[in-house]
Amino acid sequence: MKENLNLACQKQHDASTASSDSFLLLAAKKNDRDVCQTHEKAILSEFLNAVPKQHQFHKPLLKVFSKKLKRSKKNISGNTSEDETNEDEEDSELEGEDDNSDSEEDETCPAGCNISLYEQVIELRERRLDQEDIFADIKCAINEAQKAYVEDIHSFQTKKQQTLNK
Repeated sequence: MKENLNLACQKQHDASTASSDSFLLLAAKKNDRDVCQTHEKAILSEFLNAVPKQHQFHKPLLKVFSKKLKRSKKNISGNTSEDETNEDEEDSELEGEDDNSDSEEDETCPAGCNISLYEQVIELRERRLDQEDIFADIKCAINEAQKAYVEDIHSFQTKKQQTLNK
Protein backbone atom coordinates (compact mmCIF):
# COMPACT_ATOMS: atom_id res chain seq x y z
CA MET A 1 0.00 0.00 0.00
CA LYS A 2 2.80 2.41 0.90
CA GLU A 3 4.48 1.46 -2.36
CA ASN A 4 1.35 2.49 -4.31
CA LEU A 5 1.25 5.79 -2.45
CA ASN A 6 4.92 6.49 -3.24
CA LEU A 7 4.33 5.56 -6.89
CA ALA A 8 1.30 7.87 -7.09
CA CYS A 9 3.24 10.72 -5.46
CA GLN A 10 6.11 10.24 -7.92
CA LYS A 11 3.72 10.30 -10.89
CA GLN A 12 2.09 13.47 -9.57
CA HIS A 13 5.48 15.10 -9.08
CA ASP A 14 6.54 14.15 -12.65
CA ALA A 15 3.32 15.51 -14.11
CA SER A 16 3.51 18.76 -12.15
CA THR A 17 7.16 19.18 -13.20
CA ALA A 18 6.21 18.79 -16.87
CA SER A 19 3.38 21.26 -16.39
CA SER A 20 5.72 23.65 -14.60
CA ASP A 21 8.29 23.42 -17.40
CA SER A 22 5.62 24.25 -19.98
CA PHE A 23 4.43 27.15 -17.85
CA LEU A 24 7.99 28.50 -17.50
CA LEU A 25 8.52 28.24 -21.26
CA LEU A 26 5.26 30.09 -21.84
CA ALA A 27 6.25 32.82 -19.39
CA ALA A 28 9.66 33.17 -21.05
CA LYS A 29 8.07 33.53 -24.50
CA LYS A 30 5.64 36.15 -23.20
CA ASN A 31 8.61 38.04 -21.76
CA ASP A 32 10.31 37.85 -25.18
CA ARG A 33 7.13 39.27 -26.73
CA ASP A 34 7.18 42.21 -24.29
CA VAL A 35 10.84 42.90 -25.08
CA CYS A 36 10.08 42.78 -28.81
CA GLN A 37 7.22 45.25 -28.41
CA THR A 38 9.54 47.54 -26.47
CA HIS A 39 12.04 47.41 -29.35
CA GLU A 40 9.28 48.24 -31.85
CA LYS A 41 8.28 51.26 -29.78
CA ALA A 42 11.92 52.35 -29.56
CA ILE A 43 12.25 52.19 -33.35
CA LEU A 44 9.11 54.29 -33.78
CA SER A 45 10.41 56.75 -31.20
CA GLU A 46 13.73 56.93 -33.04
CA PHE A 47 11.84 57.72 -36.24
CA LEU A 48 9.81 60.45 -34.54
CA ASN A 49 13.01 61.95 -33.10
CA ALA A 50 14.62 61.98 -36.55
CA VAL A 51 11.50 63.29 -38.30
CA PRO A 52 9.26 65.22 -35.87
CA LYS A 53 5.60 65.71 -36.78
CA GLN A 54 6.19 69.36 -37.68
CA HIS A 55 9.01 68.45 -40.12
CA GLN A 56 8.09 69.41 -43.67
CA PHE A 57 8.78 65.86 -44.95
CA HIS A 58 7.17 64.01 -42.04
CA LYS A 59 4.19 62.69 -44.00
CA PRO A 60 6.10 61.30 -47.02
CA LEU A 61 8.85 59.87 -44.82
CA LEU A 62 6.26 58.29 -42.50
CA LYS A 63 4.73 56.70 -45.57
CA VAL A 64 8.14 55.27 -46.51
CA PHE A 65 8.73 54.11 -42.93
CA SER A 66 5.28 52.49 -42.66
CA LYS A 67 5.40 50.70 -45.99
CA LYS A 68 5.05 46.93 -45.79
CA LEU A 69 7.36 45.04 -48.10
CA LYS A 70 7.54 41.50 -49.34
CA ARG A 71 10.66 40.03 -47.85
CA SER A 72 12.37 36.73 -48.34
CA LYS A 73 12.69 34.63 -45.23
CA LYS A 74 15.25 31.87 -44.81
CA ASN A 75 13.86 28.46 -43.98
CA ILE A 76 15.68 26.03 -41.69
CA SER A 77 16.99 24.22 -44.79
CA GLY A 78 18.65 27.43 -45.95
CA ASN A 79 16.32 27.95 -48.91
CA THR A 80 14.54 31.23 -49.27
CA SER A 81 10.86 31.67 -49.88
CA GLU A 82 8.71 34.71 -50.36
CA ASP A 83 7.02 35.70 -47.14
CA GLU A 84 4.67 38.63 -46.83
CA THR A 85 4.64 40.49 -43.55
CA ASN A 86 1.48 40.15 -41.50
CA GLU A 87 -0.74 43.11 -42.31
CA ASP A 88 -3.13 42.33 -39.45
CA GLU A 89 -0.61 43.35 -36.79
CA GLU A 90 -1.58 45.96 -34.29
CA ASP A 91 0.41 49.03 -35.28
CA SER A 92 -1.76 51.57 -33.52
CA GLU A 93 0.86 54.26 -34.05
CA LEU A 94 0.83 53.61 -37.80
CA GLU A 95 -2.91 53.11 -38.32
CA GLY A 96 -4.72 55.34 -40.71
CA GLU A 97 -1.70 55.94 -42.92
CA ASP A 98 -2.02 55.26 -46.61
CA ASP A 99 -0.12 52.12 -47.55
CA ASN A 100 0.25 52.28 -51.30
CA SER A 101 2.80 49.50 -51.68
CA ASP A 102 2.45 49.35 -55.48
CA SER A 103 3.72 52.89 -55.91
CA GLU A 104 7.35 53.34 -56.83
CA GLU A 105 7.36 56.99 -55.79
CA ASP A 106 7.85 55.87 -52.17
CA GLU A 107 11.25 54.45 -53.07
CA THR A 108 12.74 57.76 -54.10
CA CYS A 109 13.85 60.53 -51.81
CA PRO A 110 11.29 63.36 -51.80
CA ALA A 111 12.53 66.44 -53.67
CA GLY A 112 14.37 68.77 -51.29
CA CYS A 113 14.71 66.16 -48.53
CA ASN A 114 18.11 65.42 -47.05
CA ILE A 115 19.33 62.12 -48.56
CA SER A 116 20.97 61.02 -45.30
CA LEU A 117 17.64 61.49 -43.48
CA TYR A 118 15.89 59.45 -46.16
CA GLU A 119 18.50 56.67 -45.84
CA GLN A 120 18.06 56.73 -42.06
CA VAL A 121 14.30 56.26 -42.52
CA ILE A 122 14.93 53.32 -44.89
CA GLU A 123 17.25 51.75 -42.28
CA LEU A 124 14.64 52.28 -39.55
CA ARG A 125 12.02 50.65 -41.78
CA GLU A 126 14.27 47.60 -42.20
CA ARG A 127 14.74 47.40 -38.44
CA ARG A 128 10.96 47.70 -37.94
CA LEU A 129 10.32 44.91 -40.44
CA ASP A 130 12.95 42.73 -38.73
CA GLN A 131 11.20 43.30 -35.40
CA GLU A 132 7.84 42.42 -36.95
CA ASP A 133 9.32 39.14 -38.23
CA ILE A 134 10.73 38.38 -34.79
CA PHE A 135 7.37 39.26 -33.22
CA ALA A 136 5.53 36.90 -35.58
CA ASP A 137 7.95 34.09 -34.69
CA ILE A 138 7.44 34.77 -30.98
CA LYS A 139 3.65 34.71 -31.41
CA CYS A 140 3.92 31.27 -33.02
CA ALA A 141 6.17 30.05 -30.21
CA ILE A 142 3.70 31.37 -27.60
CA ASN A 143 0.84 29.54 -29.31
CA GLU A 144 2.85 26.31 -29.33
CA ALA A 145 3.84 26.75 -25.67
CA GLN A 146 0.21 27.37 -24.71
CA LYS A 147 -0.85 24.19 -26.52
CA ALA A 148 1.90 22.20 -24.78
CA TYR A 149 0.86 23.62 -21.40
CA VAL A 150 -2.79 22.71 -21.96
CA GLU A 151 -1.79 19.23 -23.13
CA ASP A 152 0.36 18.76 -20.00
CA ILE A 153 -2.51 19.80 -17.75
CA HIS A 154 -4.93 17.53 -19.60
CA SER A 155 -2.49 14.63 -19.39
CA PHE A 156 -1.98 15.25 -15.68
CA GLN A 157 -5.73 15.33 -15.05
CA THR A 158 -6.24 12.14 -17.04
CA LYS A 159 -3.51 10.31 -15.12
CA LYS A 160 -4.91 11.59 -11.84
CA GLN A 161 -8.40 10.39 -12.74
CA GLN A 162 -7.05 6.99 -13.81
CA THR A 163 -5.21 6.68 -10.47
CA LEU A 164 -8.38 7.57 -8.56
CA ASN A 165 -10.40 5.03 -10.54
CA LYS A 166 -8.06 2.15 -9.57
